[in-house]
Amino acid sequence: MVDALRRARGWLRRTGFLVDLHPTSAVAVVIVGDTIAGPLETGSAVSRHQAATDAITSVLRERLYTKDDEMEFEHSTYAKTLEELQEHIVEDWCEGRIGDDTMARARALIGDAPGVRPRVRERVSASLLLPRGN
Repeated sequence: MVDALRRARGWLRRTGFLVDLHPTSAVAVVIVGDTIAGPLETGSAVSRHQAATDAITSVLRERLYTKDDEMEFEHSTYAKTLEELQEHIVEDWCEGRIGDDTMARARALIGDAPGVRPRVRERVSASLLLPRGN
């Protein structure tokens, strides 16, 4: 990602900016109603997401950019069923899946609250980066 940020710096005009959005290294969780059913099994996602954060730090140290603003927020993806949520995660995330323990806990929670839609919640980092120099 450092190479991509370096290349993007070359494409930006002096008055331009870059918005970086990437998941943090916090493990995503499955939630039913207001209760966390458990973590996702994410494979190497935690290390990939941390590498993205480290890449931002690296280009700031190299003085290619200054950070104008940053924030973290929670992003949720809702589904009608756990099976639909699992399908979305397996198809659209690199290595993610709802593990057996989390799936069982989520099913029990849905059984106690019919009609509640399950969701996966992840933490996202957003940064506004301004190019330095010319």
